[in-house]
Amino acid sequence: MSSLNRRHWKQCNRCGTWVFIPIRGVNVYPGDYYGGPAAKFSGWAQKLRSEFHRSRARWVKKLLHQHHGYVYDVGCGDGLFMESATQLGLKTIGFEPEGMPRRQAEKRLGKRVDGKLFESAGSNGLAAITCWQVIEHLDSPNSFLMACRRKLKPGGLLAISTVNLDSYQAKCFGGNWLHLDPPRHLWVGTLRRVIQLVQDSGFTVIKIRYNCLEFGPIGWVDSLLNGMDRKRDRLLGCLKHGCREPGDSLVWWSAAALTPLSFALSLLEAGLNHPATFEIYARLEKRGARRQGG
Repeated sequence: MSSLNRRHWKQCNRCGTWVFIPIRGVNVYPGDYYGGPAAKFSGWAQKLRSEFHRSRARWVKKLLHQHHGYVYDVGCGDGLFMESATQLGLKTIGFEPEGMPRRQAEKRLGKRVDGKLFESAGSNGLAAITCWQVIEHLDSPNSFLMACRRKLKPGGLLAISTVNLDSYQAKCFGGNWLHLDPPRHLWVGTLRRVIQLVQDSGFTVIKIRYNCLEFGPIGWVDSLLNGMDRKRDRLLGCLKHGCREPGDSLVWWSAAALTPLSFALSLLEAGLNHPATFEIYARLEKRGARRQGG
Protein backbone atom coordinates (compact mmCIF):
# COMPACT_ATOMS: atom_id res chain seq x y z
CA MET A 1 0.00 0.00 0.00
CA SER A 2 2.97 2.23 -0.66
CA SER A 3 1.02 5.06 -2.34
CA LEU A 4 -1.46 5.41 0.52
CA ASN A 5 -1.10 6.92 3.94
CA ARG A 6 -0.75 3.78 6.06
CA ARG A 7 -2.30 5.56 9.06
CA HIS A 8 -5.64 5.16 7.30
CA TRP A 9 -5.36 1.39 6.91
CA LYS A 10 -5.27 -1.53 9.26
CA GLN A 11 -4.80 -5.18 8.38
CA CYS A 12 -6.12 -8.32 10.04
CA ASN A 13 -3.06 -10.49 10.74
CA ARG A 14 -5.19 -13.64 10.64
CA CYS A 15 -7.06 -13.27 7.33
CA GLY A 16 -5.18 -10.46 5.56
CA THR A 17 -8.28 -8.25 5.15
CA TRP A 18 -7.63 -4.52 4.76
CA VAL A 19 -9.92 -2.02 6.48
CA PHE A 20 -9.89 1.66 5.58
CA ILE A 21 -10.42 4.11 8.42
CA PRO A 22 -12.72 6.87 7.08
CA ILE A 23 -11.34 10.41 6.95
CA ARG A 24 -13.74 12.83 8.60
CA GLY A 25 -14.84 15.92 6.71
CA VAL A 26 -13.98 14.52 3.27
CA ASN A 27 -16.65 14.05 0.59
CA VAL A 28 -15.67 10.65 -0.80
CA TYR A 29 -18.57 10.57 -3.28
CA PRO A 30 -18.35 13.79 -5.32
CA GLY A 31 -21.01 14.43 -7.93
CA ASP A 32 -18.86 13.38 -10.89
CA TYR A 33 -18.34 9.93 -9.30
CA TYR A 34 -21.81 9.01 -10.55
CA GLY A 35 -21.32 10.19 -14.13
CA GLY A 36 -23.98 12.20 -15.93
CA PRO A 37 -27.64 12.95 -15.16
CA ALA A 38 -28.93 9.76 -16.80
CA ALA A 39 -26.28 7.11 -16.10
CA LYS A 40 -22.92 6.45 -14.45
CA PHE A 41 -21.18 5.77 -17.77
CA SER A 42 -21.88 6.74 -21.34
CA GLY A 43 -21.57 5.27 -24.82
CA TRP A 44 -20.14 1.81 -25.33
CA ALA A 45 -19.03 1.50 -21.68
CA GLN A 46 -22.66 1.79 -20.55
CA LYS A 47 -23.75 -0.76 -23.16
CA LEU A 48 -21.14 -3.21 -21.89
CA ARG A 49 -22.32 -2.65 -18.30
CA SER A 50 -25.85 -3.43 -19.43
CA GLU A 51 -24.71 -6.73 -20.96
CA PHE A 52 -22.86 -7.78 -17.82
CA HIS A 53 -25.89 -6.97 -15.67
CA ARG A 54 -28.13 -8.90 -18.05
CA SER A 55 -25.88 -11.92 -17.55
CA ARG A 56 -26.21 -11.58 -13.76
CA ALA A 57 -29.97 -11.26 -14.03
CA ARG A 58 -30.13 -14.52 -16.01
CA TRP A 59 -28.16 -16.31 -13.29
CA VAL A 60 -30.38 -14.93 -10.55
CA LYS A 61 -33.48 -16.06 -12.40
CA LYS A 62 -32.01 -19.52 -13.02
CA LEU A 63 -30.97 -20.03 -9.40
CA LEU A 64 -34.30 -18.81 -8.01
CA HIS A 65 -36.01 -21.82 -9.66
CA GLN A 66 -39.61 -21.82 -8.42
CA HIS A 67 -39.04 -19.35 -5.59
CA HIS A 68 -41.47 -16.47 -6.02
CA GLY A 69 -41.20 -13.00 -4.58
CA TYR A 70 -39.20 -9.83 -4.94
CA VAL A 71 -35.54 -9.42 -5.86
CA TYR A 72 -34.13 -6.60 -3.73
CA ASP A 73 -31.10 -4.90 -5.30
CA VAL A 74 -28.93 -3.19 -2.67
CA GLY A 75 -26.85 -0.29 -3.95
CA CYS A 76 -28.70 -0.38 -7.25
CA GLY A 77 -26.85 2.66 -8.66
CA ASP A 78 -28.39 3.82 -11.91
CA GLY A 79 -30.72 0.81 -12.05
CA LEU A 80 -29.16 -1.23 -14.87
CA PHE A 81 -29.40 -4.58 -13.08
CA MET A 82 -32.99 -3.95 -12.02
CA GLU A 83 -33.86 -3.05 -15.61
CA SER A 84 -32.38 -6.32 -16.89
CA ALA A 85 -34.06 -8.37 -14.16
CA THR A 86 -37.44 -6.76 -14.86
CA GLN A 87 -37.10 -7.52 -18.56
CA LEU A 88 -36.63 -11.19 -17.62
CA GLY A 89 -39.90 -11.17 -15.68
CA LEU A 90 -38.52 -10.77 -12.16
CA LYS A 91 -40.15 -8.44 -9.65
CA THR A 92 -37.62 -5.95 -8.33
CA ILE A 93 -37.16 -3.41 -5.56
CA GLY A 94 -34.07 -1.22 -5.31
CA PHE A 95 -32.15 0.63 -2.62
CA GLU A 96 -29.65 3.41 -3.30
CA PRO A 97 -28.52 5.72 -0.47
CA GLU A 98 -27.03 8.44 -2.69
CA GLY A 99 -29.36 10.97 -4.27
CA MET A 100 -27.91 11.29 -7.76
CA PRO A 101 -27.78 7.59 -8.71
CA ARG A 102 -31.17 7.07 -7.05
CA ARG A 103 -32.64 9.68 -9.38
CA GLN A 104 -30.90 8.00 -12.32
CA ALA A 105 -32.49 4.68 -11.37
CA GLU A 106 -35.95 6.14 -10.81
CA LYS A 107 -35.84 7.82 -14.20
CA ARG A 108 -34.70 4.61 -15.88
CA LEU A 109 -37.20 2.34 -14.12
CA GLY A 110 -40.16 4.68 -13.84
CA LYS A 111 -40.70 3.83 -10.17
CA ARG A 112 -39.52 4.79 -6.71
CA VAL A 113 -36.24 3.45 -5.32
CA ASP A 114 -35.68 3.13 -1.57
CA GLY A 115 -33.44 5.67 0.10
CA LYS A 116 -33.35 3.59 3.29
CA LEU A 117 -32.25 -0.05 3.38
CA PHE A 118 -35.17 -2.51 3.19
CA GLU A 119 -37.67 0.34 3.44
CA SER A 120 -40.05 -1.35 0.96
CA ALA A 121 -39.09 -4.95 1.69
CA GLY A 122 -42.20 -5.75 3.75
CA SER A 123 -42.42 -8.53 6.32
CA ASN A 124 -43.12 -11.58 4.13
CA GLY A 125 -39.52 -12.21 3.17
CA LEU A 126 -37.64 -11.61 -0.06
CA ALA A 127 -36.91 -14.21 -2.71
CA ALA A 128 -33.46 -12.78 -3.40
CA ILE A 129 -31.10 -10.01 -2.34
CA THR A 130 -28.47 -8.82 -4.78
CA CYS A 131 -25.57 -6.48 -4.05
CA TRP A 132 -23.13 -5.90 -6.88
CA GLN A 133 -19.87 -4.22 -5.82
CA VAL A 134 -21.37 -3.13 -2.50
CA ILE A 135 -19.81 -4.86 0.51
CA GLU A 136 -16.41 -3.25 -0.07
CA HIS A 137 -18.10 0.10 0.65
CA LEU A 138 -19.26 -1.08 4.10
CA ASP A 139 -17.33 -0.92 7.35
CA SER A 140 -19.14 -4.02 8.65
CA PRO A 141 -19.98 -6.54 5.90
CA ASN A 142 -20.85 -9.17 8.50
CA SER A 143 -23.62 -7.01 10.01
CA PHE A 144 -24.99 -6.36 6.54
CA LEU A 145 -25.05 -10.08 5.64
CA MET A 146 -26.89 -10.86 8.87
CA ALA A 147 -29.46 -8.18 7.99
CA CYS A 148 -29.90 -9.86 4.60
CA ARG A 149 -30.40 -13.19 6.34
CA ARG A 150 -33.24 -11.75 8.41
CA LYS A 151 -34.99 -10.34 5.32
CA LEU A 152 -34.81 -13.41 3.07
CA LYS A 153 -37.31 -16.23 2.87
CA PRO A 154 -36.00 -19.69 3.89
CA GLY A 155 -34.09 -20.95 0.87
CA GLY A 156 -33.80 -17.40 -0.47
CA LEU A 157 -30.92 -16.38 -2.71
CA LEU A 158 -28.07 -14.01 -1.85
CA ALA A 159 -25.98 -12.78 -4.77
CA ILE A 160 -22.97 -10.54 -4.23
CA SER A 161 -19.91 -9.36 -6.11
CA THR A 162 -16.83 -7.66 -4.76
CA VAL A 163 -13.12 -7.08 -5.35
CA ASN A 164 -10.44 -9.65 -4.59
CA LEU A 165 -7.42 -8.66 -2.50
CA ASP A 166 -5.84 -11.98 -3.49
CA SER A 167 -5.91 -11.14 -7.21
CA TYR A 168 -2.68 -10.88 -9.15
CA GLN A 169 -3.59 -7.24 -9.88
CA ALA A 170 -3.72 -6.42 -6.18
CA LYS A 171 -0.44 -8.22 -5.51
CA CYS A 172 1.27 -6.56 -8.46
CA PHE A 173 0.17 -2.94 -7.94
CA GLY A 174 -0.43 -2.60 -4.20
CA GLY A 175 -1.65 0.91 -3.37
CA ASN A 176 -1.92 1.78 -7.06
CA TRP A 177 -4.49 -0.97 -7.66
CA LEU A 178 -7.60 0.56 -9.25
CA HIS A 179 -10.06 -1.59 -7.32
CA LEU A 180 -8.64 -0.58 -3.96
CA ASP A 181 -10.44 2.73 -4.62
CA PRO A 182 -9.57 4.65 -1.45
CA PRO A 183 -11.27 6.17 0.45
CA ARG A 184 -14.59 4.77 -0.83
CA HIS A 185 -13.73 1.12 -0.25
CA LEU A 186 -13.75 0.55 3.49
CA TRP A 187 -13.32 -3.24 3.55
CA VAL A 188 -11.27 -5.23 1.04
CA GLY A 189 -10.84 -8.97 1.47
CA THR A 190 -9.87 -12.12 -0.38
CA LEU A 191 -12.19 -14.55 -2.14
CA ARG A 192 -11.61 -17.07 0.65
CA ARG A 193 -12.48 -14.54 3.35
CA VAL A 194 -15.69 -13.43 1.65
CA ILE A 195 -16.80 -17.05 1.23
CA GLN A 196 -16.19 -17.57 4.94
CA LEU A 197 -18.22 -14.47 5.82
CA VAL A 198 -21.13 -15.67 3.69
CA GLN A 199 -21.05 -19.14 5.25
CA ASP A 200 -20.74 -17.82 8.79
CA SER A 201 -23.84 -15.70 8.16
CA GLY A 202 -25.93 -18.81 7.56
CA PHE A 203 -25.69 -19.25 3.78
CA THR A 204 -24.60 -22.16 1.62
CA VAL A 205 -22.52 -21.14 -1.38
CA ILE A 206 -23.96 -22.71 -4.53
CA LYS A 207 -21.97 -20.94 -7.24
CA ILE A 208 -18.84 -18.81 -7.61
CA ARG A 209 -18.46 -16.90 -10.85
CA TYR A 210 -15.50 -14.98 -12.28
CA ASN A 211 -16.83 -12.26 -14.56
CA CYS A 212 -13.23 -11.43 -15.41
CA LEU A 213 -13.70 -9.28 -18.52
CA GLU A 214 -15.94 -6.73 -16.78
CA PHE A 215 -13.47 -5.29 -14.28
CA GLY A 216 -10.29 -7.19 -15.10
CA PRO A 217 -8.92 -5.28 -18.12
CA ILE A 218 -9.53 -1.80 -16.73
CA GLY A 219 -7.99 -2.95 -13.46
CA TRP A 220 -4.73 -3.87 -15.18
CA VAL A 221 -4.56 -0.76 -17.35
CA ASP A 222 -5.61 1.91 -14.84
CA SER A 223 -3.46 0.39 -12.08
CA LEU A 224 -0.42 0.53 -14.35
CA LEU A 225 -1.18 4.12 -15.32
CA ASN A 226 -1.67 5.06 -11.65
CA GLY A 227 2.03 4.39 -11.14
CA MET A 228 2.93 7.02 -13.74
CA ASP A 229 0.12 9.57 -13.46
CA ARG A 230 -0.44 12.23 -10.83
CA LYS A 231 -4.20 11.78 -11.13
CA ARG A 232 -5.45 8.48 -9.77
CA ASP A 233 -7.82 6.30 -11.83
CA ARG A 234 -7.86 8.70 -14.77
CA LEU A 235 -9.01 6.05 -17.28
CA LEU A 236 -12.09 5.26 -15.18
CA GLY A 237 -12.93 8.96 -15.17
CA CYS A 238 -12.60 9.11 -18.94
CA LEU A 239 -15.06 6.24 -19.31
CA LYS A 240 -17.58 8.23 -17.25
CA HIS A 241 -17.09 11.73 -18.66
CA GLY A 242 -14.94 11.47 -21.77
CA CYS A 243 -11.60 13.25 -22.19
CA ARG A 244 -11.85 16.64 -20.50
CA GLU A 245 -8.31 17.38 -19.28
CA PRO A 246 -4.98 17.74 -21.14
CA GLY A 247 -3.64 14.38 -19.95
CA ASP A 248 -6.82 12.43 -20.71
CA SER A 249 -6.17 11.85 -24.41
CA LEU A 250 -2.72 10.40 -23.75
CA VAL A 251 -4.16 8.02 -21.15
CA TRP A 252 -6.97 7.08 -23.55
CA TRP A 253 -4.59 6.10 -26.36
CA SER A 254 -2.25 4.34 -23.96
CA ALA A 255 -5.20 2.31 -22.70
CA ALA A 256 -6.16 1.38 -26.25
CA ALA A 257 -2.65 0.07 -26.89
CA LEU A 258 -2.65 -1.93 -23.64
CA THR A 259 -6.14 -3.41 -24.05
CA PRO A 260 -5.16 -6.69 -25.81
CA LEU A 261 -2.57 -7.44 -23.11
CA SER A 262 -5.00 -6.52 -20.33
CA PHE A 263 -7.61 -8.93 -21.70
CA ALA A 264 -5.06 -11.74 -21.80
CA LEU A 265 -3.89 -11.03 -18.25
CA SER A 266 -7.49 -10.91 -16.99
CA LEU A 267 -8.25 -14.30 -18.50
CA LEU A 268 -5.00 -15.70 -17.10
CA GLU A 269 -5.55 -14.54 -13.51
CA ALA A 270 -9.12 -15.83 -13.56
CA GLY A 271 -7.95 -19.14 -14.99
CA LEU A 272 -5.51 -19.42 -12.09
CA ASN A 273 -8.31 -18.60 -9.58
CA HIS A 274 -7.04 -15.12 -8.72
CA PRO A 275 -9.56 -12.84 -10.49
CA ALA A 276 -9.80 -9.11 -9.84
CA THR A 277 -13.47 -9.46 -8.88
CA PHE A 278 -15.86 -12.33 -8.32
CA GLU A 279 -19.52 -13.15 -7.76
CA ILE A 280 -20.95 -15.43 -5.07
CA TYR A 281 -24.43 -16.93 -5.21
CA ALA A 282 -25.61 -18.49 -1.94
CA ARG A 283 -28.75 -20.07 -0.53
CA LEU A 284 -30.12 -19.25 2.92
CA GLU A 285 -29.91 -22.29 5.17
CA LYS A 286 -32.86 -23.40 7.26
CA ARG A 287 -33.37 -21.55 10.50
CA GLY A 288 -31.13 -22.86 13.25
CA ALA A 289 -28.58 -24.24 10.80
CA ARG A 290 -26.17 -21.35 10.98
CA ARG A 291 -22.52 -22.33 10.82
CA GLN A 292 -20.18 -21.36 13.57
CA GLY A 293 -16.72 -20.04 12.99
CA GLY A 294 -14.43 -17.06 12.75
